[in-house]
Amino acid sequence: MRSTQRCDSMNAYLNRFLKIRLRLYEFVQQFDRAILRIRQNEAKADFESNNSSPVLSTKLSILENHAATVYTKESFLKFREEMKNAELFFVVGLVSDVSMRAYTLSKFRHPNLKWEVQFSPNIVTLKCSCMMYESIGIPCCHMVVVMKVEHLEEIPKSCILKRWTKLAKMHTRSTPENQTDNDMDWFVQYGLLSSMCNKLSYYVSDTSSSFLEVKNEIENLTVRMEELYNSNLKGKKVAGDGAVIRNQVRDPNIVKIKGNPGKVATNFQKGRLCSRCKRVGHTIRTCTEPRIPQNSHQH
Repeated sequence: MRSTQRCDSMNAYLNRFLKIRLRLYEFVQQFDRAILRIRQNEAKADFESNNSSPVLSTKLSILENHAATVYTKESFLKFREEMKNAELFFVVGLVSDVSMRAYTLSKFRHPNLKWEVQFSPNIVTLKCSCMMYESIGIPCCHMVVVMKVEHLEEIPKSCILKRWTKLAKMHTRSTPENQTDNDMDWFVQYGLLSSMCNKLSYYVSDTSSSFLEVKNEIENLTVRMEELYNSNLKGKKVAGDGAVIRNQVRDPNIVKIKGNPGKVATNFQKGRLCSRCKRVGHTIRTCTEPRIPQNSHQH
């Protein structure tokens, strides 16, 4: 995916929340709404992937079930579509040696089209000439045909891209244990906690008992954190209204632009010239010089 495509897709999404001539604080509020919607949709998708099982609809139930346990819901639906498309392909040739078997596939009612899938039984890897896995990250229908021929009950690990699996977020980078609060920016901490609370709210709001339990815990925790906040407030810089002074966003430094700078700006403002006497300080309407007749130049 190109960077311009990513930018355009994000712009199209933000256009639902933004409009022309928003004030800066209004833009920040709407932008937070857009990010919150993304996080809510992601939390919902994670919940559905981890707490639901899709209905198996193909004859390769063992392979399909393994894909359902590995992939997220959206990724599994894409792979199942490839499993259904595999019914249109069949093997027309095989070249085998000790370390690799190369299958040549053809498509029903398209005998002139050929695809080659290389299978290495020693390391259990698959590679197709269509390059779908290299570009999208989902095994193609040609690979599924070879999996069926080789009687594979699971998708090879070499054909599973981690970013499309349920374990994609397991080993993300976290904050070191010895890192203090001062080492992390205040806004980063605030955003991280907001995201975590948003995910917690999604799971808790499902039942009344969990809602009441978390509500009481949050109230108790809020009281404790407020006491800690007031105690730490004494050692920080405080403004006149009692607010803590944090890093503020200010206007950027003015730098010289590249290219032709044009006319050099000076503090001296050139006066307007009179079109009759060519002097500064007045115009032709207030000029005291006598007007020269046009026919005087002919004598």
